[in-house]
Amino acid sequence: MYNTLIVGAGQLGSRHLQSLKKSKIKQSIFVYDLYESSLKNAKKRYDEVINYTEEHQIVYTDNIAEIPNNIDFAVIATTAKDRENTIIKFLNHCKIKYLIIEKVLFQNIEAFDMIKNLLNHKNTKAWVNCPRRIFNGYKELSEFFLNKKIHVIVDGSNLGLCCNSIHYIDFISFLTNDSKYKITSTNLSDNAIDSKRSGFKELTGIFTFSFSNGSTGCITSRNTQAKGSIMISSDTKKIIIFEDENKMILYDSTNKNGIEKKIGIRYQSELTSEVFELLMNNGNCCLTPYNESAQIHLPFIKMMIEHFSKIEGNQLKNCPIT
Repeated sequence: MYNTLIVGAGQLGSRHLQSLKKSKIKQSIFVYDLYESSLKNAKKRYDEVINYTEEHQIVYTDNIAEIPNNIDFAVIATTAKDRENTIIKFLNHCKIKYLIIEKVLFQNIEAFDMIKNLLNHKNTKAWVNCPRRIFNGYKELSEFFLNKKIHVIVDGSNLGLCCNSIHYIDFISFLTNDSKYKITSTNLSDNAIDSKRSGFKELTGIFTFSFSNGSTGCITSRNTQAKGSIMISSDTKKIIIFEDENKMILYDSTNKNGIEKKIGIRYQSELTSEVFELLMNNGNCCLTPYNESAQIHLPFIKMMIEHFSKIEGNQLKNCPIT
């Protein structure tokens, strides 16, 4: 029986938990959170998953002493605030073989190398949960644009520029097989707004970036109503994606009217068990490896710190995003 751990039993952590229940690999699941209300909600959601024959053992706790010394698979599903300290706390408490970390990874620059060094020291393999890489339609796109320079425009209403841009940048990195990029221009709102998650901030606006292979990206989040879309173009092909409708339309010289295909979007409550089983069986998965994701995060986090420092009128160490 494998030991699995979820740290953070909130909205997202409870969805990871629901998915683990669906795994056919028997587990002892440990769910850790400091808030009793979160643990109760996680239990409720776990119990909602029915018609799965495998009986896992499960422990809900706010006491780290109840977490065993050896963990095969763990998910850090807390917010970005002090996430590095949470990772340090658990890696010092127990040996974790495989670790999945939510994004954005951290609010400050220093944390990226510090956690990289700790993961190496503890011999823990880690990935970051940017799941577009798992969607079958997007896997197909990665072949569609193989070795192509592409241009990507993400546009929509209240996209969650601060909390979701990493997903889109990671997606472009996946399509181009290139994790080196730089921010080329910004026009972000001068006023921060409250995020959906209490204690964090959001912005609207636009920023552009370019990858080392010549590919470019542009992300726009408007405060007016606009249908969200992602447009990807190369010298011979164009794709328009509507994620809210789980569809994409493919155009090239032979299909000028476009071919509609499904993206294959899947919820977190479906995905975690698949990642867990891949790691248990193969020692690898399709998510973004930590070192690659850190490289993708850093230009974005630096931009956010710089902009929030401008808003606040003093130099910040941490940007208030999650």
